[in-house]
Amino acid sequence: MKPSNPTNARPSADQLPLFGEARAKRARPRSVATTSPVKADRIMRRREVQHSTGFSRSSLYRLIARKEFPPPIRLSKNAVGWLASEVEAWIVSRVAASRREGAGGNPQA
Repeated sequence: MKPSNPTNARPSADQLPLFGEARAKRARPRSVATTSPVKADRIMRRREVQHSTGFSRSSLYRLIARKEFPPPIRLSKNAVGWLASEVEAWIVSRVAASRREGAGGNPQA
């Protein structure tokens, strides 16, 4: 098979296919519709929520059952996710409750 460039030279780095991390770095940024008045929110999957909160899966679902953690959003039959803004707000509220508790206050959370 003949090379596609007429000089039979090696292809430049820009012409080579990218794999793995290199491909992710060169990926085009996804555009967000600018006409939408609602800010786009990222969806976090369970493992990322566990990593962000430090909870195990069972602890996470126990808090959800007690209505002490934001409920997940059903993405498909077998997939759920959480809005990053809700998880971040929950973390901020827990930090604030911890600070009040440490200052001698009586937290409601």
